[in-house]
Amino acid sequence: MFRSLIGFLAALTLASGALLAIHFWSWITSLEYTSVASSTVLVTTNPLWVGLASIVLLREKLGAAAIAGLGLSLLGMLMTFSAEPDVAMPAPNATLGNGLALIGAVSASGYLLIGRALRAHVSLVAYVALAYAGAALLLCVAALFAGAPLVGHTAPAPVLLPHHVGPLEDVGDPPDLAL
Repeated sequence: MFRSLIGFLAALTLASGALLAIHFWSWITSLEYTSVASSTVLVTTNPLWVGLASIVLLREKLGAAAIAGLGLSLLGMLMTFSAEPDVAMPAPNATLGNGLALIGAVSASGYLLIGRALRAHVSLVAYVALAYAGAALLLCVAALFAGAPLVGHTAPAPVLLPHHVGPLEDVGDPPDLAL
């Protein structure tokens, strides 16, 4: 019984990691097709999806303020999704990009809902470590299958940040730190 519970919790954690990988992949990919503003607005609609899932799947009752907030979130999301692509900036395929951003929001919501359920049984550190490791592994495998290079990129922002913290008049160019 105890082993099957641990196996079930591990499977849920890995499923959560898969949803997190889908979130990162779809959101980052959406930026190739739509504006940063549209993508960001849509990918951050996860409170809407978590709220709807709480009502429909978990049979929870939400207060009037929460329902009003969900309604406003839905209205804003629909306005953004249906906006003319050239309003803020031309985008190659705004509908595809907006759809990918919504997939990112829904998958992040699944990650959050599973995490909420698992937190009663698993420590935060264990959950985050397994979920993020699972997401990273899946994204690395997907990158390898897609033929995307995993090395050779410029240094990540945390490596460059210390270079940019100092006198503003003499920031200079960032160092070439190709991996």
